[in-house]
Amino acid sequence: MRNLRRLAVCGGLLAAACALAAQAQEPYPSRPVRMVMPFPPGGAGDAGARVLADGLTAYFRQPVVVDNRPGANGNIGADNIAKSAPDGYSILFAAMGTMTINPFIYAKMPFVVERDLTPVAKVFDTALVIEAHPSTGLKSLKELIDYAKKNPGKLSYASGGNGSSTHMGGELFKHFTGTDLVHIPYKGNGPALTDVLGGNVGVMFDQVASSAQYINAGRLTAFAVSSPKRQASIPNVPTARELGYPQLEMSSWSAVVAPAGTPQAIIDKLAKAIDTVLAEPAVKQRMEALGATVSPSTPAELGNLLAEDSRRWKQVVAAAKIKSD
Repeated sequence: MRNLRRLAVCGGLLAAACALAAQAQEPYPSRPVRMVMPFPPGGAGDAGARVLADGLTAYFRQPVVVDNRPGANGNIGADNIAKSAPDGYSILFAAMGTMTINPFIYAKMPFVVERDLTPVAKVFDTALVIEAHPSTGLKSLKELIDYAKKNPGKLSYASGGNGSSTHMGGELFKHFTGTDLVHIPYKGNGPALTDVLGGNVGVMFDQVASSAQYINAGRLTAFAVSSPKRQASIPNVPTARELGYPQLEMSSWSAVVAPAGTPQAIIDKLAKAIDTVLAEPAVKQRMEALGATVSPSTPAELGNLLAEDSRRWKQVVAAAKIKSD
Protein backbone atom coordinates (compact mmCIF):
# COMPACT_ATOMS: atom_id res chain seq x y z
CA MET A 1 0.00 0.00 0.00
CA ARG A 2 2.84 2.40 0.85
CA ASN A 3 4.46 1.75 -2.50
CA LEU A 4 1.15 2.39 -4.22
CA ARG A 5 0.76 5.69 -2.33
CA ARG A 6 4.30 6.71 -3.30
CA LEU A 7 3.59 5.88 -6.91
CA ALA A 8 0.37 7.88 -6.76
CA VAL A 9 2.14 10.90 -5.24
CA CYS A 10 4.98 10.65 -7.77
CA GLY A 11 2.45 10.32 -10.53
CA GLY A 12 0.58 13.39 -9.28
CA LEU A 13 3.78 15.43 -9.08
CA LEU A 14 4.79 14.29 -12.55
CA ALA A 15 1.38 15.24 -13.91
CA ALA A 16 1.61 18.68 -12.31
CA ALA A 17 5.11 19.18 -13.69
CA CYS A 18 3.93 18.15 -17.14
CA ALA A 19 0.99 20.55 -16.90
CA LEU A 20 3.32 23.41 -15.94
CA ALA A 21 5.69 22.54 -18.74
CA ALA A 22 2.84 22.41 -21.23
CA GLN A 23 1.58 25.79 -20.00
CA ALA A 24 5.06 27.27 -20.36
CA GLN A 25 5.22 26.02 -23.95
CA GLU A 26 1.82 27.45 -24.91
CA PRO A 27 2.08 30.31 -27.37
CA TYR A 28 1.15 33.69 -25.87
CA PRO A 29 -1.68 34.53 -25.74
CA SER A 30 -3.57 31.25 -25.71
CA ARG A 31 -6.59 32.65 -23.84
CA PRO A 32 -8.33 36.03 -23.35
CA VAL A 33 -6.30 39.00 -22.11
CA ARG A 34 -7.82 41.43 -19.60
CA MET A 35 -6.93 45.10 -20.09
CA VAL A 36 -7.92 47.20 -17.09
CA MET A 37 -9.10 50.76 -17.83
CA PRO A 38 -8.86 52.59 -14.47
CA PHE A 39 -11.49 55.21 -15.38
CA PRO A 40 -15.25 55.01 -16.09
CA PRO A 41 -16.66 54.11 -19.52
CA GLY A 42 -17.46 56.91 -21.92
CA GLY A 43 -14.37 59.12 -21.77
CA ALA A 44 -11.77 59.61 -24.48
CA GLY A 45 -9.29 57.38 -22.63
CA ASP A 46 -11.82 54.57 -22.37
CA ALA A 47 -12.67 54.93 -26.07
CA GLY A 48 -8.97 54.78 -26.96
CA ALA A 49 -8.51 51.65 -24.85
CA ARG A 50 -11.35 49.98 -26.74
CA VAL A 51 -9.88 50.90 -30.12
CA LEU A 52 -6.58 49.32 -29.05
CA ALA A 53 -8.34 46.27 -27.60
CA ASP A 54 -10.18 45.71 -30.90
CA GLY A 55 -6.91 45.90 -32.81
CA LEU A 56 -5.09 43.54 -30.45
CA THR A 57 -7.98 41.07 -30.57
CA ALA A 58 -7.63 40.89 -34.34
CA TYR A 59 -3.82 40.69 -34.13
CA PHE A 60 -3.65 37.94 -31.51
CA ARG A 61 -6.86 36.16 -32.55
CA GLN A 62 -7.68 36.06 -28.86
CA PRO A 63 -10.13 38.38 -27.07
CA VAL A 64 -8.59 41.43 -25.39
CA VAL A 65 -11.33 42.57 -23.01
CA VAL A 66 -11.53 46.05 -21.44
CA ASP A 67 -12.28 45.88 -17.71
CA ASN A 68 -13.28 49.27 -16.21
CA ARG A 69 -12.14 49.67 -12.58
CA PRO A 70 -12.41 53.40 -11.83
CA GLY A 71 -11.54 55.32 -8.68
CA ALA A 72 -8.86 57.43 -6.98
CA ASN A 73 -7.65 59.00 -10.24
CA GLY A 74 -6.71 55.59 -11.60
CA ASN A 75 -5.15 54.13 -8.45
CA ILE A 76 -7.77 51.41 -7.95
CA GLY A 77 -7.38 49.91 -11.41
CA ALA A 78 -3.60 50.27 -11.37
CA ASP A 79 -3.40 48.54 -7.99
CA ASN A 80 -5.48 45.67 -9.36
CA ILE A 81 -2.89 45.09 -12.08
CA ALA A 82 0.05 45.62 -9.72
CA LYS A 83 -1.29 42.68 -7.68
CA SER A 84 -2.19 40.47 -10.67
CA ALA A 85 -0.22 37.45 -11.88
CA PRO A 86 2.74 38.53 -14.06
CA ASP A 87 1.77 36.28 -16.96
CA GLY A 88 0.68 38.79 -19.61
CA TYR A 89 -3.01 38.04 -19.22
CA SER A 90 -3.70 41.12 -17.07
CA ILE A 91 -2.44 44.48 -18.34
CA LEU A 92 -3.21 48.13 -17.61
CA PHE A 93 -4.20 50.94 -19.96
CA ALA A 94 -2.48 53.60 -17.86
CA ALA A 95 -2.85 57.38 -17.86
CA MET A 96 0.02 59.80 -17.33
CA GLY A 97 -1.55 61.17 -14.14
CA THR A 98 -1.87 57.79 -12.47
CA MET A 99 1.73 56.87 -13.22
CA THR A 100 3.62 60.15 -12.73
CA ILE A 101 1.43 62.51 -10.66
CA ASN A 102 -0.51 60.36 -8.17
CA PRO A 103 2.65 59.21 -6.34
CA PHE A 104 3.27 62.83 -5.33
CA ILE A 105 -0.25 63.98 -4.45
CA TYR A 106 -1.56 60.94 -2.53
CA ALA A 107 -0.29 60.52 1.02
CA LYS A 108 -0.76 56.74 0.74
CA MET A 109 -0.32 54.86 -2.53
CA PRO A 110 -1.47 51.21 -2.64
CA PHE A 111 1.37 50.34 -5.02
CA VAL A 112 4.77 51.65 -6.10
CA VAL A 113 4.97 52.39 -9.82
CA GLU A 114 8.66 51.53 -10.29
CA ARG A 115 8.48 48.38 -8.16
CA ASP A 116 5.10 46.92 -9.07
CA LEU A 117 4.55 47.81 -12.74
CA THR A 118 6.67 47.40 -15.84
CA PRO A 119 6.48 49.48 -19.06
CA VAL A 120 5.20 47.92 -22.29
CA ALA A 121 4.45 50.70 -24.78
CA LYS A 122 3.07 54.21 -25.07
CA VAL A 123 -0.14 54.37 -27.13
CA PHE A 124 -1.06 58.00 -27.74
CA ASP A 125 -0.76 61.62 -26.63
CA THR A 126 -3.56 64.11 -26.15
CA ALA A 127 -2.75 67.82 -26.19
CA LEU A 128 -4.16 70.57 -24.00
CA VAL A 129 -5.31 73.96 -25.21
CA ILE A 130 -4.97 77.10 -23.11
CA GLU A 131 -8.27 78.94 -23.52
CA ALA A 132 -10.56 81.54 -22.00
CA HIS A 133 -14.13 82.77 -22.22
CA PRO A 134 -14.36 85.79 -24.58
CA SER A 135 -15.75 87.89 -21.73
CA THR A 136 -12.25 88.02 -20.19
CA GLY A 137 -11.21 90.24 -23.10
CA LEU A 138 -7.90 88.39 -23.41
CA LYS A 139 -6.68 87.80 -26.96
CA SER A 140 -3.26 86.12 -26.68
CA LEU A 141 -1.04 84.04 -24.42
CA LYS A 142 1.07 87.12 -23.66
CA GLU A 143 -2.02 89.07 -22.61
CA LEU A 144 -3.09 86.20 -20.36
CA ILE A 145 0.32 86.02 -18.68
CA ASP A 146 0.64 89.81 -18.32
CA TYR A 147 -2.85 90.15 -16.85
CA ALA A 148 -2.32 87.26 -14.42
CA LYS A 149 0.98 88.77 -13.24
CA LYS A 150 -0.55 92.19 -12.67
CA ASN A 151 -3.68 90.79 -11.03
CA PRO A 152 -2.67 87.80 -8.87
CA GLY A 153 -5.61 85.70 -7.73
CA LYS A 154 -8.20 87.50 -9.89
CA LEU A 155 -8.36 84.90 -12.65
CA SER A 156 -9.75 81.43 -12.01
CA TYR A 157 -9.29 78.26 -14.01
CA ALA A 158 -11.52 75.19 -14.08
CA SER A 159 -10.30 71.59 -14.12
CA GLY A 160 -11.65 68.06 -14.08
CA GLY A 161 -10.42 67.56 -10.52
CA ASN A 162 -7.28 67.40 -8.37
CA GLY A 163 -4.46 65.59 -10.14
CA SER A 164 -6.20 65.56 -13.53
CA SER A 165 -4.29 66.60 -16.64
CA THR A 166 -6.42 69.76 -16.86
CA HIS A 167 -5.43 70.60 -13.28
CA MET A 168 -1.75 69.90 -13.82
CA GLY A 169 -1.74 71.91 -17.05
CA GLY A 170 -2.83 74.91 -15.00
CA GLU A 171 -0.25 74.29 -12.30
CA LEU A 172 2.48 73.89 -14.91
CA PHE A 173 1.41 77.24 -16.39
CA LYS A 174 1.51 78.95 -12.99
CA HIS A 175 4.88 77.41 -12.11
CA PHE A 176 6.72 78.45 -15.25
CA THR A 177 5.08 81.86 -15.81
CA GLY A 178 5.21 83.01 -12.19
CA THR A 179 1.48 83.73 -12.11
CA ASP A 180 -1.27 83.08 -9.57
CA LEU A 181 -4.58 81.69 -10.86
CA VAL A 182 -7.23 80.24 -8.56
CA HIS A 183 -7.93 76.56 -9.19
CA ILE A 184 -11.58 75.48 -9.25
CA PRO A 185 -11.85 71.66 -9.42
CA TYR A 186 -14.93 69.90 -10.79
CA LYS A 187 -16.02 66.28 -10.84
CA GLY A 188 -14.88 65.73 -14.40
CA ASN A 189 -13.87 67.83 -17.40
CA GLY A 190 -17.43 68.01 -18.74
CA PRO A 191 -18.86 70.11 -15.88
CA ALA A 192 -15.70 72.25 -15.83
CA LEU A 193 -15.98 73.06 -19.53
CA THR A 194 -19.70 73.82 -19.16
CA ASP A 195 -18.95 76.50 -16.56
CA VAL A 196 -16.21 78.03 -18.70
CA LEU A 197 -18.55 78.13 -21.70
CA GLY A 198 -21.11 79.85 -19.48
CA GLY A 199 -18.57 82.48 -18.41
CA ASN A 200 -18.70 81.40 -14.77
CA VAL A 201 -14.95 80.61 -14.81
CA GLY A 202 -12.55 82.52 -17.02
CA VAL A 203 -9.83 80.08 -18.03
CA MET A 204 -9.30 76.38 -18.71
CA PHE A 205 -6.44 74.12 -19.81
CA ASP A 206 -8.65 71.61 -21.60
CA GLN A 207 -8.24 68.61 -23.87
CA VAL A 208 -8.23 69.75 -27.50
CA ALA A 209 -10.77 67.08 -28.42
CA SER A 210 -13.49 68.48 -26.15
CA SER A 211 -12.87 72.20 -26.77
CA ALA A 212 -12.09 72.35 -30.51
CA GLN A 213 -15.72 72.73 -31.65
CA TYR A 214 -16.28 75.67 -29.28
CA ILE A 215 -13.03 77.35 -30.30
CA ASN A 216 -13.95 77.06 -33.98
CA ALA A 217 -17.42 78.46 -33.23
CA GLY A 218 -15.95 81.48 -31.42
CA ARG A 219 -17.38 80.52 -28.03
CA LEU A 220 -13.89 80.17 -26.54
CA THR A 221 -10.68 82.07 -27.23
CA ALA A 222 -7.68 79.75 -27.68
CA PHE A 223 -4.19 81.05 -26.93
CA ALA A 224 -1.89 78.04 -27.45
CA VAL A 225 -1.71 74.26 -27.56
CA SER A 226 0.66 72.28 -25.36
CA SER A 227 1.78 69.86 -28.10
CA PRO A 228 5.04 70.09 -30.10
CA LYS A 229 2.99 70.55 -33.29
CA ARG A 230 -0.22 72.42 -34.08
CA GLN A 231 -3.44 70.42 -33.88
CA ALA A 232 -5.35 69.60 -37.07
CA SER A 233 -8.72 70.40 -35.47
CA ILE A 234 -7.61 73.97 -34.53
CA PRO A 235 -4.80 74.68 -37.03
CA ASN A 236 -4.72 78.44 -36.42
CA VAL A 237 -3.86 78.04 -32.74
CA PRO A 238 -0.05 78.25 -32.25
CA THR A 239 1.98 75.99 -30.00
CA ALA A 240 3.32 77.33 -26.71
CA ARG A 241 6.84 76.75 -28.08
CA GLU A 242 6.12 78.95 -31.11
CA LEU A 243 5.17 81.74 -28.72
CA GLY A 244 8.38 81.40 -26.72
CA TYR A 245 7.15 79.18 -23.88
CA PRO A 246 8.60 75.69 -24.47
CA GLN A 247 8.27 74.98 -20.73
CA LEU A 248 4.48 74.81 -21.20
CA GLU A 249 4.72 71.81 -23.50
CA MET A 250 2.99 68.81 -21.98
CA SER A 251 1.26 65.72 -23.17
CA SER A 252 -1.47 63.82 -21.42
CA TRP A 253 -0.38 60.39 -22.61
CA SER A 254 -1.77 56.89 -22.24
CA ALA A 255 0.26 53.69 -22.25
CA VAL A 256 0.12 49.97 -21.59
CA VAL A 257 1.96 48.56 -18.57
CA ALA A 258 2.05 45.10 -17.01
CA PRO A 259 2.68 43.64 -13.54
CA ALA A 260 6.33 43.61 -12.52
CA GLY A 261 7.93 40.25 -13.19
CA THR A 262 6.13 39.67 -16.47
CA PRO A 263 8.57 37.74 -18.71
CA GLN A 264 10.50 39.95 -21.11
CA ALA A 265 9.45 37.79 -24.06
CA ILE A 266 5.79 38.59 -23.33
CA ILE A 267 6.54 42.29 -22.82
CA ASP A 268 8.32 42.39 -26.20
CA LYS A 269 5.49 40.50 -27.91
CA LEU A 270 2.91 42.91 -26.51
CA ALA A 271 4.98 45.95 -27.51
CA LYS A 272 5.40 44.62 -31.06
CA ALA A 273 1.65 43.92 -31.30
CA ILE A 274 0.77 47.44 -30.11
CA ASP A 275 3.22 49.00 -32.56
CA THR A 276 1.76 46.97 -35.44
CA VAL A 277 -1.86 47.73 -34.51
CA LEU A 278 -1.22 51.47 -34.13
CA ALA A 279 0.39 51.58 -37.59
CA GLU A 280 -2.88 50.52 -39.22
CA PRO A 281 -4.55 53.50 -40.99
CA ALA A 282 -8.03 52.61 -39.70
CA VAL A 283 -6.80 52.49 -36.09
CA LYS A 284 -4.91 55.80 -36.45
CA GLN A 285 -8.03 57.40 -37.90
CA ARG A 286 -10.18 56.20 -35.01
CA MET A 287 -7.62 57.47 -32.49
CA GLU A 288 -7.33 60.86 -34.19
CA ALA A 289 -11.12 61.21 -34.13
CA LEU A 290 -10.79 61.09 -30.33
CA GLY A 291 -8.27 63.96 -30.42
CA ALA A 292 -5.34 61.61 -29.81
CA THR A 293 -2.00 61.50 -31.63
CA VAL A 294 -0.76 57.93 -32.05
CA SER A 295 2.76 57.67 -30.61
CA PRO A 296 3.92 54.10 -29.87
CA SER A 297 7.19 53.44 -28.08
CA THR A 298 9.47 50.63 -27.02
CA PRO A 299 9.36 49.44 -23.39
CA ALA A 300 12.68 51.23 -22.74
CA GLU A 301 11.43 54.50 -24.24
CA LEU A 302 8.31 54.37 -22.08
CA GLY A 303 10.48 53.70 -19.04
CA ASN A 304 12.53 56.82 -19.79
CA LEU A 305 9.35 58.87 -20.26
CA LEU A 306 8.01 57.68 -16.90
CA ALA A 307 11.22 58.72 -15.17
CA GLU A 308 11.39 62.13 -16.89
CA ASP A 309 7.74 63.01 -16.29
CA SER A 310 7.92 61.84 -12.68
CA ARG A 311 10.82 64.23 -12.03
CA ARG A 312 8.95 67.08 -13.72
CA TRP A 313 5.63 66.60 -11.96
CA LYS A 314 7.27 66.08 -8.58
CA GLN A 315 8.69 69.58 -8.93
CA VAL A 316 5.36 71.09 -10.00
CA VAL A 317 3.35 69.30 -7.30
CA ALA A 318 5.80 70.40 -4.58
CA ALA A 319 5.72 74.03 -5.75
CA ALA A 320 1.91 74.06 -5.83
CA LYS A 321 1.58 72.06 -2.57
CA ILE A 322 -1.04 69.78 -4.13
CA LYS A 323 -2.42 67.03 -1.92
CA SER A 324 -5.26 64.55 -2.25
CA ASP A 325 -6.79 62.06 0.17
